[in-house]
Amino acid sequence: MTNSYQYQSFDDVTGMVDSYAKLRAMHLPLLVGRSFLDVGCNEGYYCGVALRAGASRVVGLDSFPLAIERARSRFQTADFRLQSWDQLPDERFDVVMLASAMHYLESDEKIIGLLSRIRNCLKDDGLFILEAGISLEPGKELVKVDRPDGSVFYPTWTKLVNLVNQGGMVWRKVGDSEPGDKHPRVVMHCRKIQPVVMFVRGTSMSGKSYLANSLSNYGYWRVVNTDELLVKAFHDAVPDFHVDARDWPASLTRAADELSPEAFSEIADVVVGEIVARSELVARNNLPRQDPVIVDGFDPDHPGSELIFKHIASKLTASNYVIWDSRLLSTPHVDRWHSHEGYVDCGGFLLPLSADVGSATLDEQRLESGNLVMKVKLDLKRGLSIRGVSVSIDARGPVQCVEIPESTGHEGDLTVKMPISRLMKDAAKKSDDEQLEELSRMNVTVSAWTSDNHAFYLQGR
Repeated sequence: MTNSYQYQSFDDVTGMVDSYAKLRAMHLPLLVGRSFLDVGCNEGYYCGVALRAGASRVVGLDSFPLAIERARSRFQTADFRLQSWDQLPDERFDVVMLASAMHYLESDEKIIGLLSRIRNCLKDDGLFILEAGISLEPGKELVKVDRPDGSVFYPTWTKLVNLVNQGGMVWRKVGDSEPGDKHPRVVMHCRKIQPVVMFVRGTSMSGKSYLANSLSNYGYWRVVNTDELLVKAFHDAVPDFHVDARDWPASLTRAADELSPEAFSEIADVVVGEIVARSELVARNNLPRQDPVIVDGFDPDHPGSELIFKHIASKLTASNYVIWDSRLLSTPHVDRWHSHEGYVDCGGFLLPLSADVGSATLDEQRLESGNLVMKVKLDLKRGLSIRGVSVSIDARGPVQCVEIPESTGHEGDLTVKMPISRLMKDAAKKSDDEQLEELSRMNVTVSAWTSDNHAFYLQGR
């Protein structure tokens, strides 16, 4: 570079480019109180702009001694370094710029290496501004252009975006700059690729798992199913709290009532650990880091589920994750066999739960000749009668039911007998007292259904 060489333009000198016009194309962000690095700063024009815009720290790098000498004399409060871009400062910046310089690199490897180093100089929420010339030739190539001072290399547009992605960044084109070497130049705002988590949330049996697996293209290793994971999370964080994996809504309701915010935070830590492990697995499988980990679970309408979700989302946000929250807006076609909300299992078929049948109470239970004998006192609405009774143990569903074909009337007593062998294992080997003791430890639900095809609970629920 001779003393007559002037690349950038200032108020008192005209250079080879209209620096102000290029500045307008860059769309600089707010710089007040932020740090700024210009890689290939030439005579320091953009560093001067950053100083005027209130940047708290401004660094410029260039490998040409004359350019750095001029920059230092013009902007004495900036930190100008005579330094190659092969080694960037060992610190992180809010904004990094690379303008009209990338075309000096002749290979994918060198370009990706530079972009990766720039990425490492960015803060997690930092912005990289890239101005680069592009070739209008088709394909994904680096196109060589010969100039009097040597050869330069312009990527096609497809090649450029691929190089940026391989450098670990996502991009957005914000405009066009002044052309150079008869090639158009584009301005891109780029940011670090952040790990992405998508939550697919909804009520039980609403189709969450199908959607989660579809979004992952059935890459099941990218899907975190919360049913099994929450069992582990509760066991690790609050080992004294009993959860029933067959009835998560009830367990989460108890958790919301009984557990402290600190306990919910510790439960969330276990789930976050698994999400982070899956996210790192995405990177190890050479997939773009923005390919999301899909989390299948969490009912936004359940207070306990929502508490855990909010803790998880807060922790992931603090770790610089991008979080998407997908919720079902349409009404799901719920499988009533699994929901049990408003319906009663009456021994192989469902009937709607009714609280308006009158009065029916389980008055007596005793063992008699190998049968469980239940005496029911009835005071039903006139015209109603009991048509059947079913018994289920520990939420595993009906294990025995008795139909009552003849009308029992709406009041009086009803006696129902059920073989005790259907309610417990090895009943014949146990005495009546042992059978009664075991029966008392069971979570027994007794339901009945009426002549108008409604059902209600005599015991349990």
